[in-house]
Amino acid sequence: KQLRKEFGRVAKSFNAGVYVMHLKRWREQKISERIRQLALRNREEDLYRGGSQPPLNLIIGESFEDLSLGWNTIASEYERFRNGESATEQVCLIHYKGGTHPWKNVKNFTAKDVWSRYGTQIDAIDR
Repeated sequence: KQLRKEFGRVAKSFNAGVYVMHLKRWREQKISERIRQLALRNREEDLYRGGSQPPLNLIIGESFEDLSLGWNTIASEYERFRNGESATEQVCLIHYKGGTHPWKNVKNFTAKDVWSRYGTQIDAIDR
């Protein structure tokens, strides 16, 4: 109830797994500090559950634009894109959510050919 009173009802939200921000606006609006303050407050007041998702959505509210599906293709849906069911979208980023990640389990995951071609070229990834 307290959060609704402070932030209103957030009817539209975004997935914090993949997002792009306008850094100048982010800094001008002090988004990081506001999120940090809400997260610290949550420790004391138990306002929300769910990690980083709730504070990002509460602070940003509905002031965002959706990325096209090609910029946040869930790995399990990659095959559908590749097989042309969505010819208007181009897969630019494959989002491995949940427990199956190619850098943890090389034998069994979606889009193995893509990971084998591009993912293994990145030596800087902390595995």
